[in-house]
Amino acid sequence: LADEAAAQAIDDDAAQVAVANRAAAEAVAQDLTSMMAADDAAARVVAEDAAG
Repeated sequence: LADEAAAQAIDDDAAQVAVANRAAAEAVAQDLTSMMAADDAAARVVAEDAAG
């Protein structure tokens, strides 16, 4: 029973780590998307300025 409880605790920890990693990866992806959107907006402003 002690071994089962220990194994369960390890499984629970692994699951929590996986969830945290997924959340971190999503945050990075959102940051990249925001940066790309900002770059697109900046490029549009430059293009509009160039067009006069």
